[in-house]
Amino acid sequence: AGEGSVSGLDANADRNGVWGTPTQIGTKGSLAPSVSVTPAGNAIAVYQQRLYDSGGIWINTEIHSRRYDHTAGTWTAAEQISIDSATWAYDPSVAADSSGNAMAVWQHEGEVWARRYDVTLGWEVSPTQLSNSPRGVFTPKIVVDGNDVFTVVWIEDSDPINSGLPGGGPNHASPYARRYASGS
Repeated sequence: AGEGSVSGLDANADRNGVWGTPTQIGTKGSLAPSVSVTPAGNAIAVYQQRLYDSGGIWINTEIHSRRYDHTAGTWTAAEQISIDSATWAYDPSVAADSSGNAMAVWQHEGEVWARRYDVTLGWEVSPTQLSNSPRGVFTPKIVVDGNDVFTVVWIEDSDPINSGLPGGGPNHASPYARRYASGS
């Protein structure tokens, strides 16, 4: 299967012990979904969305989000939450707290970025850069604890590139973490 074979992203919800009909929430090129469900049964999903040129060639990726309303049984329209459409964004992860607020993280241009969702106000205007790697980051993930404190973890190459050495010199992959208390 080639790149064009990725047809979309489907979601389904168990409502009172019965699975519903799958709903397509992502279009052609939707990949790497992450979903978090609140105690009320609402959900937020983030995923990588491939962008294609007019000839159908994959040219870029963005991070998109959709939210599920358990009471209505419906999904919101997709929203782009990554920085721009001109550079690559991937490896999204999302967590929602007990009130329905959420935090999404992803990798973009070799750094970890985050964007907060407020259940009353929606997505923050701009994402926040969490890392400052001289080389690059890998696999950002986010969780939230019972006190609504979000924790993001990722792996970062922490050595600067040395142009005098093959491959830029040695890498020193190190774990990093940042915490955010909801409401602060």
